[in-house]
Amino acid sequence: MVVFKSSHPAAHGPPCNEEPRRRASGRRILLCRTLAVALGAGATRPRAAAAELKLFVSKAGYAFRHPDDYLLAYDRSKGSPPGAHVFVGNFNTVDTVSVRRVAAAASLVPGLGDGSAEPLDVAEYFTADYRSASTLAFRLLRAEKRGETGRYELEWYVESCRGEVVEGAGGAMQCLGPQLQDLETVRRHFVGLVQVVDGSDALFLTAGASETRWGQGVSRTLQQVADSFTLAP
Repeated sequence: MVVFKSSHPAAHGPPCNEEPRRRASGRRILLCRTLAVALGAGATRPRAAAAELKLFVSKAGYAFRHPDDYLLAYDRSKGSPPGAHVFVGNFNTVDTVSVRRVAAAASLVPGLGDGSAEPLDVAEYFTADYRSASTLAFRLLRAEKRGETGRYELEWYVESCRGEVVEGAGGAMQCLGPQLQDLETVRRHFVGLVQVVDGSDALFLTAGASETRWGQGVSRTLQQVADSFTLAP
């Protein structure tokens, strides 16, 4: 199993190399990506003990487990059309899980259809929506291939701004409100699961929480959610 990792303030080890990318507007986004040593046999990432999760079966037939206090916002998966399928979560703490179907994903990511795609290529495509004009920082923390069945697991961190992103003195990015006041940024952490279906499309499960809650142990629960995802029999 090949693993791509980059470090994060909450992770152990030295900081990753930050690669600034400047958009046409002049704004920059920092992408942290470090190639980790490939894991040897028996050195797979340890899993946390299973939490108490309940089974959710979508109208399309695929399933995953989530905490009992999560509420279903919608299930639009009947017939498995492209686009948003499922959205559940604890909307008080804003711990959420979503699933969407990406049409013709195999034609957009080389090798995705037969499971030979590079994990970093998969991550670049499926996390593109998280690298927008409102993004102050994006860090890809992990990209792994799971077996030989077109299944990939991702982890990333995003810091975004609900106001306007402005480049200040020394190139530092600031988040400013309408009165040019500093705004608190939104920091969220995600784990994602990409599963190729029908040889060309992909189902993309995304489970996320605030960075604070992630560090308080929610990461284990959301990892269990991603691990539990199964296709319709």
